Amino acid sequence: MDNPLQVWTFDEFVGVASVISEKVALSAAHCFNETDPSKYHLLGGTAMLNGTDGVQFNIDKLIKHPGFDAATKNYDIAVIRIVESFLELPNVAFIPLQNTFISSTSTRDCSVLGWGSTVNGTVSDTLQSTAMQIRPQLNCVNTWDFLTAVGTNGSITPQMFCAESEASDVCRGDSGGGLICNGRLAGLLAWDEDECNGRGPTFFTRVSNYEIRKFIRDHAGV
Repeated sequence: MDNPLQVWTFDEFVGVASVISEKVALSAAHCFNETDPSKYHLLGGTAMLNGTDGVQFNIDKLIKHPGFDAATKNYDIAVIRIVESFLELPNVAFIPLQNTFISSTSTRDCSVLGWGSTVNGTVSDTLQSTAMQIRPQLNCVNTWDFLTAVGTNGSITPQMFCAESEASDVCRGDSGGGLICNGRLAGLLAWDEDECNGRGPTFFTRVSNYEIRKFIRDHAGV
């Protein structure tokens, strides 16, 4: 099994990242309160949180999208370039990017992985996975008051989409985790409600959005 990456700042786990090339991974910009890459590292190749069988990667460059808005989570994406290489390591593999628009009717096979909080309120020691279904944009707006509250006039931007799980939910610690649809990275987990009780959809940064893809190409060459 190829596992996603863990994002750490010193001894604190802050989120999840996905490998997209030999030296580059993607995560959510909101996972990084600091701009100094030396304050963070990645851990890969392990299904265990801070697993001793994992490989640590030092970060050379950390680039947040210049349009990132911490309040609305718009443009919530960061490119992470490492010093070492992701090549030829056990349980570490690239995930291809979703390059075309993906909708609630165009796919049925989506899942997200992470080490986020479980029912007892603490992050999981082992990698968890849940199946998710992309929802129509209008359904997401109608479900959440969040968007109106932060001043987006009740609309999701083209850089966002949402998905929902009927069986479980994502939670704190899953931030930045990739939504994988039909074997491609379609989204990066940006925001979910605080209770993590599955009562509403989860918002993702849309990888296939023109501005998001341009940002990735400009800084990752992919």
